[in-house]
Amino acid sequence: MGLQAFSTIAGLASLVVTLVGAIFVTKSGIVKSTNEAQANAIAALQAEVNTLRNRIGDMEKENTRLEQTIQTICSALKMRGMVITVQGEMVNIHDDKGSTTTHIRGVLQSTEE
Repeated sequence: MGLQAFSTIAGLASLVVTLVGAIFVTKSGIVKSTNEAQANAIAALQAEVNTLRNRIGDMEKENTRLEQTIQTICSALKMRGMVITVQGEMVNIHDDKGSTTTHIRGVLQSTEE
């Protein structure tokens, strides 16, 4: 085997090693970049979930407060002779003058009895 053949084989071997190394580096860089993107997306989604959980907690507290306010108003009016019942989308008001039923569907609609 001559010096020229040895040089050619060494050059090809060097080229193959360089190509394999380049492929490995590129592939690991892509994997690292993908993993970082996934980690960032997961962190952002976790932050959003935590924010939504906090909002739900706040809404539950506000809902409880509003229910207590409605109960307080109904009790105060009942002591004055006016009975109010709320059933879903219907509000019934009974007093010594008669009763009124109101259906709530975005816009108030009243019917007198």
